Amino acid sequence: MLTLKHPNFLREVYKSMKKLMCVLILVAFIGSMVVMTGCFGGSDGLGLTLGILAIAIVVASSGGGAAPVFAANTRASERPAIMGAVTSSKRFRGIIKNAQNVEIPATVGFNAENKLTIEASVTADSSNGQYTVEVFPINEATEEPFADPIYKHHFVKNVAAGATENYAENRDLASDTAEALIYDNWNEANKPTIDKTYIAPASINTVAASLTQQRNESTVGTSYYPYTTTLWQGYDISGLSYTAPAKTYSISGFVTQKDGSGGQDGVSVYAWSHDYEGSASTTVGVYSINVIPGTYQVYPHALDHSYTSQEVTVTDSNITGINFQAQ
Repeated sequence: MLTLKHPNFLREVYKSMKKLMCVLILVAFIGSMVVMTGCFGGSDGLGLTLGILAIAIVVASSGGGAAPVFAANTRASERPAIMGAVTSSKRFRGIIKNAQNVEIPATVGFNAENKLTIEASVTADSSNGQYTVEVFPINEATEEPFADPIYKHHFVKNVAAGATENYAENRDLASDTAEALIYDNWNEANKPTIDKTYIAPASINTVAASLTQQRNESTVGTSYYPYTTTLWQGYDISGLSYTAPAKTYSISGFVTQKDGSGGQDGVSVYAWSHDYEGSASTTVGVYSINVIPGTYQVYPHALDHSYTSQEVTVTDSNITGINFQAQ
């Protein structure tokens, strides 16, 4: 469960209660990361199978530091593995990025059920922001993380003043990472947040299948954690033959005949902006045009008739009731 508090609410709580409000991020890999002693030739190697990730984020308050807060909000059976020293956890590094793309280091460990967990403190620093979760493998030779993550996920949460927002669901390792790679490589000006971006499922499946294949091939005959930077190298997302258009919404309404007797059939209705243009034809007066977010001049066109255009702004929902009458 993800819980984010609006910044104004957090400040008031801090002033009145003198307690630290934080978001504790627990990332548990279910099935995808299972400790298998002796596998791949290592004493604490990790085998990757299904690729399911469970993300749980909870908000808590404490008079002390973040560690006691974290321990208090986990089941007793999980605490020793999370708070103690786990050798295998040194093979991963977790990063959480807030809405301003500021990196917050995360502590990685394993719980009693052999699920990889990530602990970090993240405050809701804006009412509407995009957050990113990344997990990196550690290069055992240098003890530094590789440049490319084994998992990446973008998500957006809207946090109203004084409100609490939850985010809790299982994630698919390959699909989430594929979606993030496509989104990150879409070099579009004023790129919208991930929730306002439409990426075709077939496109995500194409990339996810390639990542899964590379993952499976990289585990053969290795005596250490199989992921290296070669996992992503040579896979050019921008070179694929599909695009990731912005999510579309509809502008709809009714065109009435000049004498007001009913709907006017076969009228072309246009929605125009500097960045996008859409059109539709009326059926018994009814029309609907799909457009990307923006500000449009909407106007009908029919021979021997005139109409008064309307300005319509589309943000994140469908617009209805944009009606016209022939003159």
